[in-house]
Amino acid sequence: MRIIRKRLIPNEEVDISQDEVLIRNSDHIITRWLPIKPRGDIGWGISYLDLNGNRKISAFYGKNGKLMYWYCDIVDVTYLEYSDLYIIKDLLVDVKLVPGQPPEILDLHELEMALKQGLINKEEYALAVRVSKATLELLKHEIPDKIKEILKYGPPVGFEIET
Repeated sequence: MRIIRKRLIPNEEVDISQDEVLIRNSDHIITRWLPIKPRGDIGWGISYLDLNGNRKISAFYGKNGKLMYWYCDIVDVTYLEYSDLYIIKDLLVDVKLVPGQPPEILDLHELEMALKQGLINKEEYALAVRVSKATLELLKHEIPDKIKEILKYGPPVGFEIET
């Protein structure tokens, strides 16, 4: 299986197939990963890709191994069965939830810009708005149990806690 993350702003495709796949079924894929590029703030993460719900919800952990925040990318997933390839197109809008704070929608300005520049079509725009609003409403209450379940997995091989 291969997984490609396609971003529109900036325009890039990143092969994230090296992420450790913990669960893969017709409903979702759970992966655990180290940052692609070293960052001072993020130690590792784990993601729940909802194959039918147009979102990838990730738990980001600090270098100290503690949960920092939840981050939800609004995405459009294409699966090419003949090559066992998932293409995750980032639809720019994100929802971030820091524990103890209300969730917030991010990057709506990028969504508007992408529509004006023809990087996304009206259907993708409407999908991103609809899913981001539904996700914001969902996260106002609590992280769903099926998503919280990813917290039971520990860090990936190669992660070392910094003190």
